[in-house]
Amino acid sequence: MSGSSVPDALTALVNLWTGAAPAGLTVSDGPVYDPKGNYLAVGWNGTDTADGVDGQSGFQDAGFAQNNEIYDVHCLLSFHEGSSSPVAARSELFDAFNALDAALAADHTLGGLVLMAQVGAYRLEQSGHEDGSTAFLRFAVRVQAWK
Repeated sequence: MSGSSVPDALTALVNLWTGAAPAGLTVSDGPVYDPKGNYLAVGWNGTDTADGVDGQSGFQDAGFAQNNEIYDVHCLLSFHEGSSSPVAARSELFDAFNALDAALAADHTLGGLVLMAQVGAYRLEQSGHEDGSTAFLRFAVRVQAWK
């Protein structure tokens, strides 16, 4: 591979997860502004100062024969429920997250594009409103690829 795999990896994640998403979940390439929607934003973690991807590249060995890159693709998974209890939104969120994680585990090279892609760090946030509750999962996909 020559050059960064980031653009193609983002597209591959969107395509993979569009096919694996449960009914009612919208998969977006980049930002989504829908506070009451059920969505997955790939390459955006939901903040104004959000990093879409951050990482580094360098040579794999002292002979400088193989250049690689390791990066995190930041994502936001959001579920909104009409009830005031966070239980339903949180339950739906993790059902979707488990399905997305399983799809990635089944194709952890993104069709041979990268060496490895897997869910890394994640953080659950919950909020209640008079019109329902929302559960957010901010997570990163750790990717390693030859460059």
